[in-house]
This record gives sequence, structure tokens and C-alpha cells, in this order.
Amino acid sequence: MHWDDLRYILAVAQTGSLTAAGRQLGVAHSTVYRRIQQFEKQHKVRCFIKVAERSEVTEPGARLVHLATEMEERALQAERCLVSQDDTVRGDVIIAAPEAIGLLLCPQLPILQARYPKLTTHWRLSAEIVNVQRREADIALRVTAKPPPSLVGRKLVDIAFAIYGSQNYLREHPWTGIEDARWIVFDELLASSPQYKWEERNIPSEQIAMKVDRRVMFDKAVCAGLGVGVLPCADAASYSNIVRLSPVLPDVMLPLWILTHEGLREAPRVRAVMDFCVETICSQAPLLEGNLPELHE
Repeated sequence: MHWDDLRYILAVAQTGSLTAAGRQLGVAHSTVYRRIQQFEKQHKVRCFIKVAERSEVTEPGARLVHLATEMEERALQAERCLVSQDDTVRGDVIIAAPEAIGLLLCPQLPILQARYPKLTTHWRLSAEIVNVQRREADIALRVTAKPPPSLVGRKLVDIAFAIYGSQNYLREHPWTGIEDARWIVFDELLASSPQYKWEERNIPSEQIAMKVDRRVMFDKAVCAGLGVGVLPCADAASYSNIVRLSPVLPDVMLPLWILTHEGLREAPRVRAVMDFCVETICSQAPLLEGNLPELHE
């Protein structure tokens, strides 16, 4: 048996589809299908059945998945051991972060590069949660009130949010309060976010001008004068044509953590990048926590 076949079985079990498994493994979904088919034919076992749109694990498949999970964890332990044994700051470090935090760090990255010229950083800028235990990232900058107990790290700052509007919008619609403004809000795909919950509680539905599911377009819509909206204070500071209309909204504030796996914490290259992130983000704490901009009169 080729042990590598078990990686394909595990990936399909974890993701529920050939396409998603292919993305996880970095191969075409047709390759995943072929490997699973060959394995099942060779060993006379059915690992998956199709239920609706998902590939569900059979009982024999579940036993293989259990063993494959143990094998994967052993392989990851070996990988983390090798990383921690390398006492030089070189090689690759994968950092997962919200896009706004990545953009905040970007102007300071030449400092990190000058310190460690043999270091390569990979940035995964997404709101999706990555699995640090499976080394989808070495470091996670995660906005969360409760980090997973399987990871180690520290809270850096509280990300503050406030209401903002563009100068063009405010010339046509002077700010008198929440109920008299036209609003940009998050749509239902972000219903679990504190911002969506605040908007649902506070903004009359008839005042909503636009719903958006991505932060970048949300910011651009406010800048374009389509309405007012709740923005991270650090994001808003990068736009010259918008002004703050409210104090920091405590119900929307989110803690920012820096996290890694216990087995990677002391690896020099991981430690170097973590120290850089802590240093840079903490130096920007007044901006991130909304203590700099003046309120619009």
C-alpha cells in the first residue's frame, strides 16, 4: 500500500468533497478522484458514499481516517521538531491574518526583511479560520474573544470600531443621528459578527442603502458617499475623505490575538516573526484602539 493514499482519504473526509480536498492538497479534483478509486479497487473497500452534495465516510473508511489522522499528527510533530531544531532565522513562515491587519503590517515589513534576509514570509489574508495544528499557518493573527486552547500566544490589542461617513455624503446629509442616515451594513453571510449584530439592533431597515459581505467593498462604499457605516478605526485612518461620527462602539470591539502551536513557539524563525508582529502592532495600539481621530462636529 502507498501510505500517501491515506492523505487523500483524510482530505476528502475532512472537507467533504473531492474539489475541496484537491484545494487542500494542492492538486486537481480529478487527481483526488483517481487516487481514491485506485485505492478502493486495489484494497476492495468502499471509503465514501455520496450523500446529497457531500462525500460521507463509510464504516471501513472511518477506521482508515482514524489511522490517517494519527499518522498526520505524527508527521506534523516531526515537522515541528525539525523547525524547532533549526537555530537560524531562515526559511518559510506562514502567517494567517485578517486583510486589514496584513495591510497595517505591510509598510513595516522591510524592517523584518533587513533583520532576517534569509527569511521568507507567506501571508494568508482572509477572514477564514486556518488550522495551525495542521500547519496551514505557523502564526495566526486572529480576532477572537476566545482563542482555542490548543494554541499558545497572547492578546495584543482591542480592535475598535466607530461610525464613519464621507465628507461628500455629510455635505448633502448633515449627521444628526443613526435614524436619519443612509447606511452601509453587513449582509446575512456575516450574521455571526459583532458588527452585524450591532447593525441589526440599532439600524432601522428602511435606512439601509446597501448590504455588503466583504470589508474592502464596505469601506469603499462609505468613501464613495453611498451612506455611513461602521469601520475599524485603523481602516478609517487610511482614508482622507471620511470622518468619525461616533465614539468607539464597545459592543463591536474585538480582541486581536497572536497565536501559534506549542511545538513551534521557540523555533527561531517563528519567534522572529512573532516578535516583529507584536512590536509593530503594539506600536499602533492608539490607532487600532480608536484613541487618535477627533469626532466630527
